[in-house]
Amino acid sequence: MTIRSDLFSPEIFLFLTILLIVTAIVKFALARGIMRESKSTASIIAVCIGLLASYGLLKTGLSMKWTEALNFGPNFLVNGLPWIIIILSILIGLKWGLGIVLLIFGSTLFISGFFNLIYAKWFGIIVGIILSLTGLWLIIKRSRQRSFKKMNLRDREDYKIKRRENRRFRR
Repeated sequence: MTIRSDLFSPEIFLFLTILLIVTAIVKFALARGIMRESKSTASIIAVCIGLLASYGLLKTGLSMKWTEALNFGPNFLVNGLPWIIIILSILIGLKWGLGIVLLIFGSTLFISGFFNLIYAKWFGIIVGIILSLTGLWLIIKRSRQRSFKKMNLRDREDYKIKRRENRRFRR
């Protein structure tokens, strides 16, 4: 299986970024306004609108020349995209926690290694699995802590007593 060199051109990445931005904005608008009850339907409609928008821009023959008019150099994706990824990962980490960030990075690295998108295939697969498992562990740990915080005082005391008894039997 060979990968075409034009598949990973800066223009394609730009259109994928436009797809993600349009999808996020439309989903947010639909979920907050019209479709408050049905968020899954809002997600599907947002993806369709995002695909139509990016496909329409792709078919117009729009090239990277318009980015130069906006004072973006040809290496904007190389220089700017890592900063965007870092800022987004910090925001996601603040909003949903480190477990989600590790799960996203791990799954991205695993997929990149699995489909030979990176040079060190097995490194990507192994580190992707480790990051994904660590992220899942952190998510599960956080959900247990939240469920403990939601308990009333009597249930918390019962839970603590059961945990102490289980620790005694392990020793």
